[in-house]
Amino acid sequence: MTTTTLSQDVAVRRAQLAVLAMAGVNVIWGAAFPITKPALASIPPLTFALLRFIIALAVLLPMARGATWRLLRGPDGLRIAAMGLCGFCFVQLSQTVALQLSPASDVSMIATTT
Repeated sequence: MTTTTLSQDVAVRRAQLAVLAMAGVNVIWGAAFPITKPALASIPPLTFALLRFIIALAVLLPMARGATWRLLRGPDGLRIAAMGLCGFCFVQLSQTVALQLSPASDVSMIATTT
């Protein structure tokens, strides 16, 4: 095999892995609604969302390796943080409250199409 063939094989393999990773993320995201619904019977939506954020922060922050802090120290750091908090938190809290009040299938369909 030549170097060109090897690099093409690597590129194809990476593309296949990327598609599998995206499919896996979609399966996990789709399963989140029916898994979350029973938990909301005993945990208030705000508390549940807060717990999700804390777990996500604990898992993802070490992976950022300081890139997050460098981004937030820039001239637009405060704006970026405010947009992230307002936009992301509002969406997650809205979905969690909607999930408590509606069937999981309805919430997942609405979330998917908006």
